[in-house]
Amino acid sequence: MLLKILYNRKLLIAYVEKYVLLYYRLLLYQIRISLRISIYQKTKNRIIYQMQKQPGGITGYIKDNMSCSFLCAEMNETLECIRRNQVFMGRLRETADLVCNNRFLILNEFWDNVLDSNGHIRWKSDLKSGQIFPAVHYSQIRKKIKLGTDIKHCWELSRMQYLFPPALMYRLTNDEKYALFVKKVLIDWAEHNEWEEGPNWSPSMETGIRITNILLVFQLISSSRILDDTFCATIIAMAHLHYRFIMRNEENVGGRTSNHYLGALIGLLSISKTFPFLPYSANVSLYVENSLEKEIQKQIFPDGGSFEGSTAYQQLVGEIFSLASVLRQNTGDRFSDVYYQQLLKMLKYAICHSKPDGTFTQIGDNDGGHIFRLMPVNVPDNSFFISLASAVLTNNTSFTKQCHETGLFCVTSSEPKIEDVKKSYLFSVSKQAIYCDNVFFLHFNASNTTIHGRGHTHNDKLSFELSCFGVNFISDPGTGVYTSYPNIRNSLRSVMAHSTVQVGPIEQNSFSKKVLFSMHDDVDITSFQIDNNTDIVTFSGTIQRKNAPIYIHKRIICINSKEARVRITDVFSEMCTCSTIWRIILYPDVQVNILGNTAVLSNKGVLVQMIAYGEIKVCDGLYARNYGKWEKTRVLEIHNQNTKSGIEYICEFKIQNKNEYSLC
Repeated sequence: MLLKILYNRKLLIAYVEKYVLLYYRLLLYQIRISLRISIYQKTKNRIIYQMQKQPGGITGYIKDNMSCSFLCAEMNETLECIRRNQVFMGRLRETADLVCNNRFLILNEFWDNVLDSNGHIRWKSDLKSGQIFPAVHYSQIRKKIKLGTDIKHCWELSRMQYLFPPALMYRLTNDEKYALFVKKVLIDWAEHNEWEEGPNWSPSMETGIRITNILLVFQLISSSRILDDTFCATIIAMAHLHYRFIMRNEENVGGRTSNHYLGALIGLLSISKTFPFLPYSANVSLYVENSLEKEIQKQIFPDGGSFEGSTAYQQLVGEIFSLASVLRQNTGDRFSDVYYQQLLKMLKYAICHSKPDGTFTQIGDNDGGHIFRLMPVNVPDNSFFISLASAVLTNNTSFTKQCHETGLFCVTSSEPKIEDVKKSYLFSVSKQAIYCDNVFFLHFNASNTTIHGRGHTHNDKLSFELSCFGVNFISDPGTGVYTSYPNIRNSLRSVMAHSTVQVGPIEQNSFSKKVLFSMHDDVDITSFQIDNNTDIVTFSGTIQRKNAPIYIHKRIICINSKEARVRITDVFSEMCTCSTIWRIILYPDVQVNILGNTAVLSNKGVLVQMIAYGEIKVCDGLYARNYGKWEKTRVLEIHNQNTKSGIEYICEFKIQNKNEYSLC
């Protein structure tokens, strides 16, 4: 990376400029601290002074001139539908009441240790490890992180996505206790997170996602009696300071952008569309809209996949692109046709990658990131993106996962167009293939590190996932964590944690154990295709070493749904003289019984018999359903010490009709 920067003059100048400005702001921060100047209080007081002379006062002026940019004109119809849905209302009320009792929904779990001894929210703490981050300039925070501490838990607390349920409950019931709680949390954050100080002001992506959630809940409670001049001035001050921070810290250095840049953009668009009376709103809107038009073509492949090489990040940026369209449509504008064509490709990609149990295939990293989260879901989950994008693209496609809250943001079609259902899909750029019918769901992966960002890809070339009758059997193990436990991170991105073949001690693509978001390009994907000419659908892919051609590995997967059989053939070239390990990563709920070269797998009453080319061993492995948590699972291994050239291995999976085996 450093050499690339040195050879690229554009990058070198951009990075020099970035760090010069950063240390200049650090100096200004230290001067402010020594003089005991609070930028938040200064900004809030200035807003009160400037706006209190407006007709109706600050509160009246904001109510009259703000735009409920997230909420569509037909939202009341959605609210009536939700009120009539007793099951949904019950779940929503339960979630909102838990949040109001200080059990916050963070990363799909309720956390009950969010308050300190003084009754304030622990904004600067990693709730899991307990470490408290110091009140220093945001650029110095990373130096204070200890092993076992995850700053992401701190960021997720400050995203305030858990305020969505109580804010929506207020809108549904007019119960002021919910609006009062939202107000209390927002004021607490503003008073305990001085501008540019502490862990919650970096990166700008977190700033963008946070202000987006703040403005959503503010719009939902805008009719409440708890709104007063001081609270409204606080919201405007927070919006302005978030705008200032993002514009000073955009994660676009020399044209290098990612999901972080998009997260900041959605924050800017939320501010400018919600408060169009701010002097910079028109210019900011134009800048963000032009940037998003470029980024959706730059970051999204022609087949709908993301350059990040991660299905989880694909749905995250899909939420951003969809919400950006919502903000424009609800304020009387729209993007270009090319933008919506790219969004449609993303939607189709996400739908295809959705498994029968409602989750999606975890390819590459998964940090559990979302823009909004209303209630707990079956993770990993992409239902909100699918529902929202489908509503944005009304009459272009049908959605298979409906989230009731989608109707708050945009109108949904009562008669969506139904597309032809296919059994197999090939994503030629992303190098992924999917087979899906009422018997099997199989995902075959060969994501190319070269064309992706390398930071979020794993050594999962020619790996696969398999579900039978909607029940998971073979799954990608996920991510676990990032920086807090590097050994967990490294083990779950290793070839040893994926359902493919390891050659000797070699990783498919080498990576540093210290640099957690980088991977070298040691493997080429030389072919990846699908054969649909017969009733037996065949996937095939080939990889080979680049500079030192130790091996060429070709995997062929034949799916015969009529016979309920999947056959996997692995062929190695004559250059391969190393020992090999053939691995299958089981879903944690799967039970297994081994009899020599046969394994009987069971989950939820479905039996699958696996017949292999050698003796099967059972080992322990890890599986992460969501970010920050992992559990034990079982890994099937077949070791082969034969170093003869031209090795070929065959394995078959066959669904059994009767429970004839004693399982352990």
